[in-house]
Amino acid sequence: MDEATRTQQWRERLAVATTRVFLAEREGRVVGFCAHGPCHHADLTSAWEIYGLHVSPELRGGGIGSRLFAAACEHGRHAGAGVLALWVVKSNGAARRFYESKFMQPDGIEKQRELGPDVVLHEVRYRMELAAQPR
Repeated sequence: MDEATRTQQWRERLAVATTRVFLAEREGRVVGFCAHGPCHHADLTSAWEIYGLHVSPELRGGGIGSRLFAAACEHGRHAGAGVLALWVVKSNGAARRFYESKFMQPDGIEKQRELGPDVVLHEVRYRMELAAQPR
């Protein structure tokens, strides 16, 4: 992935007033984040979306991602959303297992996303009712 392109994409995302980013810190450094906000899919109404959730690889499995996920769900509930959606790279088994452990399931919608020359991601949309997520 081209760093300049990804940097510009994140600048644009973060410039949107409704986008929120929760950070996880350890010893003064960011070790995880969850960007989320209103869903941008016309077929989902009253929905919240996780735009990106990432944890430093060496800290995965320690609960950071779960806490960020839960916080984003709670924020969506407070915003009046009844559904949570997100996109996962189809071949990313670890991420898919993580979201499935949070009661999310693929909803049958898939897409191809071009990130740059010769970089195309095949993504699967996951979703759940926010009431299904334990608090």
